[in-house]
Amino acid sequence: MSFWNVYFKHMKKWLFILLFLMAVVVSLGLLYVSYWLGIEWLVLLSFIPIVLFMLYVRSEKSRIAKEVYHQKSPLDVFYKRKEDFAEHLQQSGIVEPYQFEYLIQLVDKKAQDLKVPFLINWGIMAAIAAPVWIQYIQYVFSNEITSLEEATGTMGILVLFIIVLLYVGSLIRSFVVGELLNGEYNLMRQMGNLVRDIYLVKLSKGRK
Repeated sequence: MSFWNVYFKHMKKWLFILLFLMAVVVSLGLLYVSYWLGIEWLVLLSFIPIVLFMLYVRSEKSRIAKEVYHQKSPLDVFYKRKEDFAEHLQQSGIVEPYQFEYLIQLVDKKAQDLKVPFLINWGIMAAIAAPVWIQYIQYVFSNEITSLEEATGTMGILVLFIIVLLYVGSLIRSFVVGELLNGEYNLMRQMGNLVRDIYLVKLSKGRK
């Protein structure tokens, strides 16, 4: 029950993408201007676009929970879908422990068969980017920085720049890899986790 499967399909996709791109561009732009013009207080404003985008996503999730799933909150949506799935298993005759264990094994095997390997992982990306980044840092600190205070401020801005890029990269990677390449795999994996949760709840109730 990922964000993309449950909520994104009910959003205005063009608005979501537009706001996401605007937040990224404005955040990186503020960091860039803060660094090159030496306006340190702009750093404090650089996270505002990202925060506003996250608040927009949160409000959309709440709206969809009420309008589409008729629940009070996204958390209630999760519990409702979990409850519906548990009822579906029971109606299908899956009630015994050995049936749950067999179903878990079956779902896990199916998920592995559907998984599409992603050759470019974070380690490879870091290995490619690290030499370029190191050369850039060496150039900046050897040619542009003249004081410890300036060096500290520059390092802080660069760290924030990396954080924004990592956030953007994680969102893009979760969509490209998680939904476009491995959408069916993730669905099966989430189903396996739901079966495990329901199985554990049944076991705990049976011991009381």
